[in-house]
Amino acid sequence: ADLRGAVKAGAPFDPLTTPQRFVILAGDLFEAAALPLLMPLLAHEAPRVDVVVERTEANVMERLEAGTAHLAFLPLAFTPATLRRQMLPDARFVVLMRKHHPLAQGKLSLAKYLGASHLLVAPRGLPGSLVDSALERLGHQRRVALRIAHFVTAPYTVATSDLLLTVPETAAAFALRHLPLHLANLPKE
Repeated sequence: ADLRGAVKAGAPFDPLTTPQRFVILAGDLFEAAALPLLMPLLAHEAPRVDVVVERTEANVMERLEAGTAHLAFLPLAFTPATLRRQMLPDARFVVLMRKHHPLAQGKLSLAKYLGASHLLVAPRGLPGSLVDSALERLGHQRRVALRIAHFVTAPYTVATSDLLLTVPETAAAFALRHLPLHLANLPKE
């Protein structure tokens, strides 16, 4: 709303000197993966810009339309066509497991993948996922032994258990830098 007011009043927005506060609605995966890259850039290019990251809730559309939030990261299926959208590149899914997990030896087969216990990150607390939907289409089902709400805590749990974690490669790269984990390709049929 402040930005719209400034544009309407003819005031130029100079990122080097204009103070501005942007509210981003996103999950912890965005915080872990994007903020370490975004904040140094803002410090250099827009030192008076402040960023507030808030949890993505059910009222995302209302917040964007009202101007109380400026940007949201969420699946395309939850975004109405009335809002301006920008697709992010598709990230392939990979499987994380503890470094010396019995399945870390050799190629991970679909049978081994399905026979293992899994950790599912469900930010909204609901069962199911893109992975589970894809498995169902193939006539398969996996056992989700643990369902949690946050991506950032998931690798820590996997690093100390026999659970498998299927995540976008970007999330795996973040976790691999900090924990003793093994990355495997998601098995195909």
